This record gives sequence, structure tokens and C-alpha cells, in this order.
Amino acid sequence: MRYSKEHKAETKAKILKAALGKFRSEGYGGIGIDGITKAAGVTSGAFYTHFGSKADAFRGTVVEGLEQLRIAIENNRDEGDKDWLANFATWYLSLPKARTKTDPDCLLPMQGGCALPTLTPEVVRAGKETQSAYQQEIKEIINAINLGLSDDVKNKQQFSWSMLAMLIGGVTLARSVRDRKVAAEISDAILQSINDLQNK
Repeated sequence: MRYSKEHKAETKAKILKAALGKFRSEGYGGIGIDGITKAAGVTSGAFYTHFGSKADAFRGTVVEGLEQLRIAIENNRDEGDKDWLANFATWYLSLPKARTKTDPDCLLPMQGGCALPTLTPEVVRAGKETQSAYQQEIKEIINAINLGLSDDVKNKQQFSWSMLAMLIGGVTLARSVRDRKVAAEISDAILQSINDLQNK
């Protein structure tokens, strides 16, 4: 049976979405192709139509996840609000809601939110092709931030790298603690540091 281009694109998108969620929550080594196809609701044949291996699918999810972040940055930037950077950082660091009524202080699983904090450690152990794709997408994210910075920022490139690193680190720390008050302290500290850096 021949499928339309639209159907093929939809199937690939489903696989990428499922793979992104699984890689975020379980890590590269914690999930196999069977787990990805089950989560996507597709056959292994459909998977191999689009990806030659789990490594290929992982590379695709890395690109997809970072593209989502870049688009979020561009959307915030292009709204024209002079405080777009603070608004974006606040959104990025926003705390998840409690997972259950019986454990109200427990944070949600890590499959939500930005791909960077959860996928970056996996990229370190990935092959050269994945690392190259990651580098290209990260550079585009930095460029997207740079384009929205005012001329008052002396070194835009340095600021953007510093801000991105603080956001990734802040989310990683906030996700790793159980006490929501501590997580909020981490978020507040990162936001203040970004503000101080921007106003240097």
C-alpha cells in the first residue's frame, strides 16, 4: 500500500514526538525501538521507513527539540515587548504543577519542557553526526537571542551563551529537588542573575 506524503510526514512526526518524550524521561539507554514505536502507535516497519536506527531517531529528536526552543525564543522576541527576554526566561523556568494529591510537593516527570537539560548529557555520549547537528542548532538559538538584544548589551554573543547556560543549569537543578520552595529559589536566582548580566 502506498501512503501519501502527508501520511508519511504525520507518521514521522508521531515517531519524533514519542521518541522525544521517551528520551527525555528514560534516557537514550533506557528505551529501545520497540518502546518508541509502542508510544507512537506505529509498527517497527514504519519506524525503519523514516529512521535507520535508534541513533538516527535520537538525532532527529535533538534537532526537533532544539528547533522548538528556537521557535519559542523567536515568538517571544518578535512580539515586540522590550521585556521579551525576561518574559521568556520566566516562562522557561516556570515550575510544573504538583503531580498527585497525595504527594503535592513532587515535581512532574521530566518529559515536559525544554529538551536541552535532559538531552544534552546524552548528546555528549552520542556520535559525531549528532554532536554536529546539536552544535548547529545551538548556534541558531544563540543567533535568535542575539537578534533580540538591545545595543546596550556590550557583548551579545557572550551574554547569550551565559544566559542559555544559566537557564539550562537552573532547570536541571530545579527539576532535581523535591521542595518546590527550593526550586523557586533557584529560578528566582537565575532570573536575577540574567537581569544583572543584561544591565552590566
